[in-house]
Formats: sequence, structure tokens, C-alpha cells
Amino acid sequence: MAGVVLPVLFGVVLLGERPSALCWLGIVAAAPALWLITWTGRGRGSAAGSADGLLSGFGFALQFVALVAVDPAAGLWPLVASRIASVAVTVPVVLAARAPVRMPPRLALACVASGAVGTVAIACYTLATREQLLSVAVVLAALYPVVPVLLGFTFLRERVTRLQTAGLGLAGAAVGLIAVAG
Repeated sequence: MAGVVLPVLFGVVLLGERPSALCWLGIVAAAPALWLITWTGRGRGSAAGSADGLLSGFGFALQFVALVAVDPAAGLWPLVASRIASVAVTVPVVLAARAPVRMPPRLALACVASGAVGTVAIACYTLATREQLLSVAVVLAALYPVVPVLLGFTFLRERVTRLQTAGLGLAGAAVGLIAVAG
């Protein structure tokens, strides 16, 4: 939730963004939609889980806000620098752990593909912030959990809970309100 709320506040308070009333309704609807879609009912009361979630939310918020400040003339080079920095930080940590890092080639390929899709997603977000308000782009980007839930339901025949169904409906309404207002 921090990954959405903080960038929206940043956009409104510091950048002076003023979404329309319908857009605000969509933004407000997105928050419970995310909660409903991602809530599993497990791990309630875990202070460590809450702290990890909050910390990761701050990390997402920082990335979302930092990418808005990138000059469009820089193109997507800041994303390349971001990926290089993430590898530069991750490799020494893995090597310091001295744990064997072995993985079947198929799994390694899936990991690389996942990273590539993540890079395309953040590039799309960066381009969206150049055309739209940060407070709108970040909410739409944050609704990404809809995709794996729908893919799991469609291709893996996973069961979607009542809460997730309500969340999917609310997410659809949020996107619709934002699109109509935009």
C-alpha cells in the first residue's frame, strides 16, 4: 500500500497534481482492490511480514517517484543504469554468502525472462509518467497483481476466492473511472 500511497501524495503535494473527482474515485477504489486481490489470509499478526511489506512498499514508492524526475531527453538509459546497479549489488551479496548457486537451465531462462518482463513494465511506467499524472500512472501500475491472478485462473485453472473476485471487480471499476476521467 505504501508503494501507491506515497507516490500519490508526492504527486499531489509536491508536484501540484490535481486529478479530477472521477479520477480520485478510481484512485480510492484501487487501494481496497489491491488488498482484496492479494490478501491470502495467511501470516496475520506477523510483525516481520508487516515490516517486510512496508519496507518493500517504500522501495517501490522510491522507484516510482525517482523515475518521474528523469529528464525525458535521457530516454530509457536510467533504466539500464538501474539494472546494472541491481546486478552490481546482488552479485557481491550472493558471492559473500558462499552458497552454491545452481539452477536448471530452464529455470534460469525463466528468471531471465521474468527480469526482462519486469524491465519492460518499468519502461512502460516511465513512459506513462511522461504522458500522465504520477498519481494516475502509479495507481494503474500498482494494479499489476490483477494479471497473475487472471493468468492463474485462465491457464492454470486456479480457484479465485470471493475476496479476489470482489477485488478484480473493484480494480476494473477503478481503471474504468480513471480512464473515463483521463
